[in-house]
Amino acid sequence: MASIISRAEADKRRATLRDLNTFHCANDGRGVRYVYVNGNRINMVKWANVEQGLVCFMPHRRLTKKDRRKGEKYTRLLRGNVTVEFVKNETSKTST
Repeated sequence: MASIISRAEADKRRATLRDLNTFHCANDGRGVRYVYVNGNRINMVKWANVEQGLVCFMPHRRLTKKDRRKGEKYTRLLRGNVTVEFVKNETSKTST
């Protein structure tokens, strides 16, 4: 029998995952990152878990197999050696 958790318990679990440096998602507010799986850079990443070696990404922005009206997006799950590299925001200087 599956256990049902309360909303407070679910929020607590999400906060714990956010605090860990091993879980990264697109909207966690930590900035721009590059995600690599087995040394290959992956674009359009929704979330990545370094500890478990999982990356969820959208392979095609325009091509979807899901219903757009429902807000579903086509995603794929990759497994392997996951590394996350933070990108420093450097402004380009132009000479005048």
